Parts: sequence; structure tokens; C-alpha cells
Amino acid sequence: MKPLLSILLISLLSFYSVSLQKNSNMKPYKNKPKKNYQFQSDRIPEFFDSRVNFSGCIHLTDNYSSCGSDFAIAAASMLSDRLCIQTNQKYNFLLSAQEIINCDVDETQCKGNGEDVFDFLTLHGIPSNDCVHYTNIGPGQCNEKSCTNTSISYIPYKCNPESVATLTNPYDIKREIMANGPVYAEFDLYDDFEGYHSGVYFRMSSKIIGTKAVKIFGWGSENANYYWICANNKGYRWGEEGYFRISISEVNIAAKAYFCNPQLTESMIN
Repeated sequence: MKPLLSILLISLLSFYSVSLQKNSNMKPYKNKPKKNYQFQSDRIPEFFDSRVNFSGCIHLTDNYSSCGSDFAIAAASMLSDRLCIQTNQKYNFLLSAQEIINCDVDETQCKGNGEDVFDFLTLHGIPSNDCVHYTNIGPGQCNEKSCTNTSISYIPYKCNPESVATLTNPYDIKREIMANGPVYAEFDLYDDFEGYHSGVYFRMSSKIIGTKAVKIFGWGSENANYYWICANNKGYRWGEEGYFRISISEVNIAAKAYFCNPQLTESMIN
């Protein structure tokens, strides 16, 4: 009986060995969950520039240095970019910062902030810059629902009220920029900022002179220094052709980012 069992055991072992050799190219099954890459916006790249990804839709403003109206310029520029992006460049023009300066009764002497200006963009809206052109001399008369350029019809472009929001987490801000375009942000302004020429800005001064509003539209890193890419309101001769890079950890930049999407009709997107 024992010799018969030995023969059977040897036969089974031989068969199993041959089977393993035939299936040696098969990989063992591992019961691990697959990583979900369905939402590509969750995969944040190390570098992103809306001038490339949303080519043709990122507007650089002229030298709007007077009046301290950067809050109006940054907000109008942000909405202009998003209007262009979400209509596939069908509506590709700069919106009027001057309308905010003239008509936003919550702002005085050209000063403003993100919360108030986004309320104005939602409730009132702004026309094109060709309709109410920037004067660079401060507040003018609010000719509500009429253009200073009489050859153009007054058409206001508003924030969709359901889209108005703020973000404080840098990763959330990046996802929002990737998905929908630039955001509005403010930072502590020190007196060495206006002397910026190029590279990544790091504060060297200890003298704070106010708060500045800008448009953030990208990010990257240089020598392990992570930065935001922003637009100033000084024209293309300032900084890096009107733009600048600033360390993510500096001057409370993007401590709170504001944004909205434009209110669209079917005819605007079809």
C-alpha cells in the first residue's frame, strides 16, 4: 500500500510542477484597490500656467497705476479671463474696471476689497472696457446702464451667484485655477515690491504700506522655492512683461482667494 501512495504522490508533484512552468508568465493576484484617476484635476502638476493652458484668454491690463484701484482691475480681469475660457473665446475682451470704480457705492476713494467687489459683480455686473473705458484719474460719474462710448450698447456681465466662493487651501486654489481659470487674491504690500524686476519675489523690507490685489493664474518652483504666477496692473514694461512670481509663503499671498464663474446664457456658449 505504501509504495502505491508514494507513486501517486510523486505523480501529483510532477503534474503540479509542469503546470507551474506552463503558467509561469501569470502574475499573482493581489487584492488591492485600484487608484482612481477619473478626476484628472486632482493630479496637481508642479508647474501650471494659464497663459499656456488657456491660451489667448489671459488678459494683461495696461498701466493702471493711479487711484489705487488694483482691487477693481484684478476682479474685472479675473472675470474677463473666465468669460473667455468658458465661452471658448467667443467673448474675448477685457471687462470694465472703471465701472466698478464709478458705481460701486461700497467703495470710496478707489479703495476696495474682495468681498465687496464680488458682491458688486454679482448684483450689478460690468460691461466691456470699450463701453466704459478706464480713465486712470479716479472715480468718475456713474452712468448706470450706459456707455461712455455711445456707439456701443451697454451689456453687463455678472458673476453667477451660485459660483461665488473663497478658498484658503493652496491645493484647492490650484485645482480651481486648473478647472476654471484665474482667481483674485490680496497680499500685504511692502515698500520693496514696486522695485521688482524678475525672478521669485521674497520680501526684504519690514515696512508695510498697504494691501494689494492681484490675479493669480499659475504656479511653479525654482530652486525648491514654490511660487505663484500673478498679473500686476503696471503694464507690460513692469516686472516680467507685466507679470511676476511670488513665493507661496510670502506676505500672506492667497491667504484667501476669491473667484466666480460668469453668468452665461445658452446663446453665449453655443
